[in-house]
Amino acid sequence: MGRPPSITDLRERYGPLPAVLLTILEVVGEEKALRLVQRLGGLEITVPADARVEGSDLHQALDVDPEIARIVARRLRDRHGLEVHVPNMFGWLQRRRQRRIVALRADGRRIQDIAHTLGITERAVYLALARDRDQAGDDRQLDLLDLIVPPPA
Repeated sequence: MGRPPSITDLRERYGPLPAVLLTILEVVGEEKALRLVQRLGGLEITVPADARVEGSDLHQALDVDPEIARIVARRLRDRHGLEVHVPNMFGWLQRRRQRRIVALRADGRRIQDIAHTLGITERAVYLALARDRDQAGDDRQLDLLDLIVPPPA
């Protein structure tokens, strides 16, 4: 198993990250932090006391061992207080889904299968693939200026 991504790696991948999310990422990693954002993103939550962590919204959203959830809760209380806003990270989720669509298509999956797997429409898959192609530059299309002005020798 490789090393977990550094904060620098995560910032390069997702852009600026809120301090609350960094606190969570330090303890549980990227997948569990993403799970929390998907379930509680955009909400203001009360960070539970140690004795009340097990079964709390935080514990259920992270889906980790209760002791790990207690560590997260302690760090959140120490650094951010009793009430914490969980960021919705729409851009983060969008970029992650984009990469997953591209990877599934590169593995040879059909558009319909990708849509079904991710619970989105086929149109959303086509749009994501087109967006990826636009960002990467489509080498199938000639640049009009190359036809008019010869490239420098």
